[in-house]
Amino acid sequence: MQLTFRYSLKELITGLFFSMPRSYVGKSIAIISFAFFLFVQFGENSDIILVIGYSIIKALIFTTLSLCFVILLLILPKTSRSDRTVTIGDEGMEIEYPHQKIKIKWNEIKRIHLGNYLIYLKVKNGFHMAIPRRVFTSKIGEEEFLVNIERNIGTPKN
Repeated sequence: MQLTFRYSLKELITGLFFSMPRSYVGKSIAIISFAFFLFVQFGENSDIILVIGYSIIKALIFTTLSLCFVILLLILPKTSRSDRTVTIGDEGMEIEYPHQKIKIKWNEIKRIHLGNYLIYLKVKNGFHMAIPRRVFTSKIGEEEFLVNIERNIGTPKN
């Protein structure tokens, strides 16, 4: 079973706000209103109050952003190294993901670029793909892949 999440940024932000525990929302509102009260009460003449208020607001922003990041990590599907498989053969390569299997023949690859962490492929039908180098189980697998590329489509760009 595959789940697809489609949402806009507005839906995400409102969902994150309403899914937070009430105590967290209450504390945030209390701290922001206290900082605003200090700002209004003492005005712009008191620099120390401004510094405290801005630091409280800044801390709240960073806390909210980090909370959003953690929730996004929880929402995104979890894939591990063992979920991906790259099979290299004489006719081409087969990339197997948990819910998808892609077969690419050597003569279908128009261009290849080797990055530090990714191998970028451009196939004749306009399909672009990036394979993480870490999907290879060993250096021997990556060496075999590079030898097959050079033999079948030429030397890749570095």
